Amino acid sequence: MSDFEAFTIDDDFDPLAPLGFDGEEGPDDYSDYMPPIPDAQFSRVPEPVPVSPEERIEKLLQGLPGQRFRVLHLAQLAREEPLTMEAMVAGLDDAYPQRASVFSAAQLVELLEKAGGLEVAGRLDEAGNVVPVSEPAAAPAPDELTDEELEALLADGDNRLAVEEAPALVYLATPAGTLVHDQYVNLGNIEALVAKEPRYDEVYRTIFGLVTAEGGATMKELDAAVNGFEVMQEPKRFCGYFLDRLEKAGAVEYRDIWQATPLGHQFATTL
Repeated sequence: MSDFEAFTIDDDFDPLAPLGFDGEEGPDDYSDYMPPIPDAQFSRVPEPVPVSPEERIEKLLQGLPGQRFRVLHLAQLAREEPLTMEAMVAGLDDAYPQRASVFSAAQLVELLEKAGGLEVAGRLDEAGNVVPVSEPAAAPAPDELTDEELEALLADGDNRLAVEEAPALVYLATPAGTLVHDQYVNLGNIEALVAKEPRYDEVYRTIFGLVTAEGGATMKELDAAVNGFEVMQEPKRFCGYFLDRLEKAGAVEYRDIWQATPLGHQFATTL
């Protein structure tokens, strides 16, 4: 006998017969077994965590450190009376002129509104009064109009439907927006910063003396004025260290030159 055993194919074998796909078995013959889902406990969508408007605004400011006081100024602009987008943009560009920022004033308005610092207070009517925003009535389909109504819509002579201009929305700062603004634009923040390190009082006085002067001061002038102080040698400090902290506190700002903010001018009178 050879190493290979002879075999024959069973022509009567039906591979589908025991699987129950021939339509003869009833529904009770199928198993309701469901294989376990791997890591099912980790596949569940967690419950949403409520976030307050103040927290959303704080996250916005932390995510845009270079735009922090531009964003906060929007809340100040719309604090007392509602303003249109055009007025908000003009007010922000006037207070913080930007030539290189990737964020336009209109984008910052939209971001602050989304975060909960601004809200739409209404729209302007034809007389310029603020009225509530209402949903426009749905326009009838052309096939629902009579011939006379359709002719009236096409009476512009251009044979095109006239598109009405979108109403001008007006924005008002929310309580959360004004609260966060007051937390950042606060004289107490500058006072706490300077009082934290009294050994640098002379440095702060020199810096404020330069940035409050008419025209402000260049980085070169500030470095020359304070970097040689004995207190700056150990630990080694440079003027940029203090400017960064003062800028975050809202005391100084850079507009092609370093200068004091209105809050910084107010604080300088106490030195």
